Amino acid sequence: NTTGSPTTTTSGTTSGGDCGCTYVVPATAYRVDAQALGLKPGAVICLKAGVAYKSLVFKNVRGTASAPITIKNCGGVATVNGGTGWFGIRTEYSSFFRITGGNVDGSYGIKIVGGKQSLHLDLLTTQVEADHIEIANSGFAGIMAKTDPSCNSATVRGNFVIRNVKLHHNYVHDTGGEGFYVGHNNYLSGVNTSCGTRLPVVLEGVRIYNNIVKNSGWDAIQVASTPKGALVYNNRIENYGVKNVLYQNHGVQFGEGGVGKLYGNLIKGGKGNGVMILGNGENTVHDNVIVNTGGHGIFCDD
Repeated sequence: NTTGSPTTTTSGTTSGGDCGCTYVVPATAYRVDAQALGLKPGAVICLKAGVAYKSLVFKNVRGTASAPITIKNCGGVATVNGGTGWFGIRTEYSSFFRITGGNVDGSYGIKIVGGKQSLHLDLLTTQVEADHIEIANSGFAGIMAKTDPSCNSATVRGNFVIRNVKLHHNYVHDTGGEGFYVGHNNYLSGVNTSCGTRLPVVLEGVRIYNNIVKNSGWDAIQVASTPKGALVYNNRIENYGVKNVLYQNHGVQFGEGGVGKLYGNLIKGGKGNGVMILGNGENTVHDNVIVNTGGHGIFCDD
């Protein structure tokens, strides 16, 4: 925690208002524990425009398939400033929920500025949708969606699957590292922990589409640990890999265990390869426009 003492929000509920809010996040909030607050499936959690939010943790946000919980802006663009901290918005132990800044193309009702990971879908977060969010000046990744394996058995492959991560209609720009970092990149080798080598969980049902990614420091979009396939389509990527870090400067990379389909994307101008596929069979790449790359248009090898 780099933003002060963690505080579980215990007040701020509303009776609805123009935005249909079940609960409005107070300006002083750090951790919003939906379970502790009694927020049920179908609840609407609001971020108010004009409030100077700092880093926010959303924990135990648990909807259902038929009644997801929604986290949205209210009254205009809501801004969260992660500063130099570890994250802007982080989610933990949450499922069947959506973080949205609206439904209109080109509108971004939530803006996240800074934080090492501006939006971190972390700690067994699954069944999540994030859309219509502008993300800028991330210390590292704009959007990170993965769970690091640890000595907690729930975080180890075979015990949990991250399902149905949908990331769409977001504008991610000027990131220190990847624009999108989806899935753990140590799919084959695992992670060394105090309880031995632990393999990361896999993701199924990943969809990354209709996003704009500009000026990413490293890869614009990186996907890994999706052995059953991910879809990456209709994205616009410009000026990727600006820091020109070796092996980290591509437009789209399918890394370890990163099987997927890549189509309908514009990849324009960058330091490394337009598309990088590392040792995965069953990848499909078609109908993309790849222009002015610093390396190969498409590189596929073991």
